[in-house]
Amino acid sequence: MTDPLYWLPEELEPIAFRLARADECAYEIGDLTSAWSSNSPVRMYETVDSGIVTAKVDSIRPIPPKVALLFSEAINHIRASIDNVVWYLVEKEVGVLDPQTELLVVFPITRDSTHFSSWCAKRVKNGLTMFAEDSGLGRRLRTLQPWQDTISRVPSSSLSFSAIRRQPVEHAGALTLLQKYSNSDKHRSVKLTVSRTFSSHYDRPIFDQDLSPQLLTPGVTIHQIKQGEMSLLELNTAAVVVRPEPFTEFVNPVSEINWLRKYASETVIPMLLVGLTLDRGLPPNIDLSDTGETYRERLSDAGQDDAIERLRRLLIERLGAAMDANVSFMEKRTQG
Repeated sequence: MTDPLYWLPEELEPIAFRLARADECAYEIGDLTSAWSSNSPVRMYETVDSGIVTAKVDSIRPIPPKVALLFSEAINHIRASIDNVVWYLVEKEVGVLDPQTELLVVFPITRDSTHFSSWCAKRVKNGLTMFAEDSGLGRRLRTLQPWQDTISRVPSSSLSFSAIRRQPVEHAGALTLLQKYSNSDKHRSVKLTVSRTFSSHYDRPIFDQDLSPQLLTPGVTIHQIKQGEMSLLELNTAAVVVRPEPFTEFVNPVSEINWLRKYASETVIPMLLVGLTLDRGLPPNIDLSDTGETYRERLSDAGQDDAIERLRRLLIERLGAAMDANVSFMEKRTQG
């Protein structure tokens, strides 16, 4: 039987494990945040003023700190896997590098063709001729640059969810987005916040309601009705990541990791190694525990079901439990 990963050199097998770990991080994030979301993280209260009942946010249970750490770890593994391939290609050609030259061996992410040419020239000047613009590696690196690759874009949400929100999808260049996350994580921290994915009630048709997400903070008004009326309010609360500048959207961290991992797995890494993109790339679901298998055996036994697919079963169970939960009533407070 033909090895589907024949194109992956033995020396680079660990990068498959890096990306599989990024997928594990995504799964753990989905597990943590869905458990947090289904356990009533938002406390609410109601006030009455001039015959109007207002439902407001009282407090929000903090998002587990592990979520931000897992997101940072996933971004680091994805970024490092790409640099690992460049290092392999250089070392294969020139052997051991001196410490000063080592600092020049990275995957470039440039803003335009002039910047890319300057980046290449600096390395050629220091003896790394494989980075020449007209070399095989140089041409592949150029193809992957964000100003050259206008197809690899990461959507902020699905089209269906965008329609519910009544807001356009933000498409971010995959390589630029990965760079911004990596740089932001080094110098600042991942920005996690709480979003009202949507709230709905049953006194108006659903498409007459505002279903757009809202960042939740104590005191925010969720819903208002006239005193004496009855309304059943359903709140779907999510933990989201705020994309780094120049992007502005807040996104599902699991989907974001999944898109970036697939981009590295199916586009960047195979393009660097064989000059092609590969639909399935490196498998996401690899057993990284103490199985006794060799690296290649682990890769052969790996599954193509990513974190999102594996989470789907878990989320269906938790949704069912949430639907069966008892209705709760908000605390009443005086206005003022």
